[in-house]
Amino acid sequence: MDKLRKVIIAPWYGYLWWKTRSMIADERFKDALSYLQRIENIGIGNNPEFYLTRGLALYGVGKDNRSCSDLSIALELIPKKYSYSEGDKNYLTAYAATLLRSIPEYSDVDGNISNLDDLCNLDAIKLELVDKVLKRRFPLRDHPSWVDM
Repeated sequence: MDKLRKVIIAPWYGYLWWKTRSMIADERFKDALSYLQRIENIGIGNNPEFYLTRGLALYGVGKDNRSCSDLSIALELIPKKYSYSEGDKNYLTAYAATLLRSIPEYSDVDGNISNLDDLCNLDAIKLELVDKVLKRRFPLRDHPSWVDM
Protein backbone atom coordinates (compact mmCIF):
# COMPACT_ATOMS: atom_id res chain seq x y z
CA MET A 1 0.00 0.00 0.00
CA ASP A 2 2.86 2.36 0.78
CA LYS A 3 4.30 1.97 -2.73
CA LEU A 4 0.90 2.65 -4.27
CA ARG A 5 0.53 5.80 -2.14
CA LYS A 6 3.93 7.04 -3.35
CA VAL A 7 2.96 6.49 -6.98
CA ILE A 8 -0.35 8.27 -6.51
CA ILE A 9 1.06 11.33 -4.72
CA ALA A 10 4.21 11.73 -6.86
CA PRO A 11 2.57 14.01 -9.47
CA TRP A 12 0.84 16.04 -6.75
CA TYR A 13 4.10 16.36 -4.84
CA GLY A 14 5.90 17.52 -7.99
CA TYR A 15 3.21 20.09 -8.64
CA LEU A 16 3.41 21.42 -5.07
CA TRP A 17 7.19 21.77 -5.33
CA TRP A 18 6.93 23.51 -8.70
CA LYS A 19 4.38 26.00 -7.29
CA THR A 20 6.48 26.56 -4.17
CA ARG A 21 9.61 27.28 -6.16
CA SER A 22 7.73 29.61 -8.51
CA MET A 23 6.41 31.58 -5.56
CA ILE A 24 9.84 31.75 -3.93
CA ALA A 25 11.26 33.07 -7.21
CA ASP A 26 8.55 35.74 -7.26
CA GLU A 27 9.21 36.52 -3.57
CA ARG A 28 5.66 35.46 -2.67
CA PHE A 29 6.88 33.88 0.53
CA LYS A 30 3.54 33.73 2.34
CA ASP A 31 1.98 31.83 -0.57
CA ALA A 32 5.00 29.54 -0.73
CA LEU A 33 4.55 28.72 2.95
CA SER A 34 1.00 27.51 2.29
CA TYR A 35 2.29 25.08 -0.34
CA LEU A 36 5.10 23.96 1.95
CA GLN A 37 2.48 23.23 4.60
CA ARG A 38 0.68 20.98 2.12
CA ILE A 39 3.94 19.17 1.37
CA GLU A 40 4.55 18.68 5.08
CA ASN A 41 0.95 17.45 5.60
CA ILE A 42 1.48 14.76 2.95
CA GLY A 43 4.39 13.59 5.08
CA ILE A 44 7.18 14.00 2.56
CA GLY A 45 8.89 17.17 3.70
CA ASN A 46 11.64 15.76 5.92
CA ASN A 47 14.66 16.55 3.74
CA PRO A 48 17.29 19.30 3.51
CA GLU A 49 15.73 21.04 0.51
CA PHE A 50 12.37 21.31 2.26
CA TYR A 51 13.93 22.93 5.33
CA LEU A 52 16.13 25.23 3.24
CA THR A 53 13.13 26.36 1.21
CA ARG A 54 10.88 26.85 4.22
CA GLY A 55 13.69 28.60 6.11
CA LEU A 56 14.04 31.07 3.22
CA ALA A 57 10.26 31.61 3.02
CA LEU A 58 9.99 32.15 6.77
CA TYR A 59 12.87 34.62 6.59
CA GLY A 60 11.05 36.38 3.74
CA VAL A 61 7.94 36.93 5.88
CA GLY A 62 9.93 38.07 8.92
CA LYS A 63 9.59 34.92 11.04
CA ASP A 64 13.26 34.89 11.89
CA ASN A 65 13.15 32.50 14.87
CA ARG A 66 11.32 29.82 12.90
CA SER A 67 13.61 30.44 9.96
CA CYS A 68 16.64 29.85 12.20
CA SER A 69 15.11 26.59 13.38
CA ASP A 70 14.47 25.26 9.87
CA LEU A 71 17.87 26.32 8.56
CA SER A 72 19.52 24.64 11.55
CA ILE A 73 17.61 21.43 10.80
CA ALA A 74 18.78 21.65 7.18
CA LEU A 75 22.38 21.97 8.41
CA GLU A 76 21.93 18.75 10.37
CA LEU A 77 20.33 16.85 7.48
CA ILE A 78 22.65 17.92 4.63
CA PRO A 79 25.63 15.73 5.64
CA LYS A 80 23.31 12.70 5.97
CA LYS A 81 21.86 12.96 2.46
CA TYR A 82 23.58 10.16 0.54
CA SER A 83 22.53 11.39 -2.90
CA TYR A 84 24.49 14.65 -2.56
CA SER A 85 28.10 14.85 -3.68
CA GLU A 86 30.61 16.44 -1.32
CA GLY A 87 30.46 19.57 -3.50
CA ASP A 88 26.67 19.66 -3.16
CA LYS A 89 26.89 19.22 0.61
CA ASN A 90 29.46 22.00 0.98
CA TYR A 91 27.42 24.30 -1.24
CA LEU A 92 24.11 23.74 0.56
CA THR A 93 25.81 24.04 3.95
CA ALA A 94 27.28 27.38 2.92
CA TYR A 95 23.88 28.49 1.59
CA ALA A 96 22.15 27.71 4.90
CA ALA A 97 24.96 29.24 6.94
CA THR A 98 24.95 32.41 4.83
CA LEU A 99 21.21 32.84 5.41
CA LEU A 100 21.62 32.20 9.14
CA ARG A 101 24.37 34.82 9.38
CA SER A 102 21.98 37.41 7.99
CA ILE A 103 19.34 36.77 10.68
CA PRO A 104 19.90 39.01 13.73
CA GLU A 105 18.14 36.62 16.12
CA TYR A 106 20.64 33.89 15.27
CA SER A 107 23.65 36.09 15.95
CA ASP A 108 22.42 36.75 19.48
CA VAL A 109 23.24 33.19 20.54
CA ASP A 110 26.77 32.83 21.92
CA GLY A 111 29.24 31.19 19.59
CA ASN A 112 26.92 30.71 16.63
CA ILE A 113 28.49 33.28 14.36
CA SER A 114 32.04 31.94 14.65
CA ASN A 115 30.75 28.46 13.81
CA LEU A 116 28.91 29.88 10.78
CA ASP A 117 32.06 31.61 9.58
CA ASP A 118 33.70 28.18 9.34
CA LEU A 119 30.76 26.85 7.31
CA CYS A 120 30.73 29.85 4.96
CA ASN A 121 34.14 29.38 3.35
CA LEU A 122 32.88 30.23 -0.10
CA ASP A 123 36.33 30.27 -1.68
CA ALA A 124 36.64 26.53 -0.97
CA ILE A 125 33.47 25.70 -2.92
CA LYS A 126 34.01 24.82 -6.56
CA LEU A 127 30.79 25.79 -8.30
CA GLU A 128 31.49 23.59 -11.31
CA LEU A 129 31.23 20.54 -9.00
CA VAL A 130 27.77 21.50 -7.70
CA ASP A 131 24.59 20.16 -9.25
CA LYS A 132 23.05 22.77 -11.58
CA VAL A 133 19.56 22.19 -10.17
CA LEU A 134 20.76 22.96 -6.64
CA LYS A 135 22.46 26.14 -7.83
CA ARG A 136 19.25 27.23 -9.53
CA ARG A 137 17.06 26.43 -6.51
CA PHE A 138 19.45 27.83 -3.92
CA PRO A 139 21.53 30.59 -5.54
CA LEU A 140 24.63 31.39 -3.51
CA ARG A 141 25.18 34.83 -5.00
CA ASP A 142 27.80 35.76 -2.40
CA HIS A 143 30.20 33.23 -3.96
CA PRO A 144 33.13 35.04 -5.60
CA SER A 145 32.69 33.10 -8.86
CA TRP A 146 28.91 33.47 -9.04
CA VAL A 147 29.05 36.19 -11.71
CA ASP A 148 30.82 33.72 -14.00
CA MET A 149 27.85 31.31 -13.82
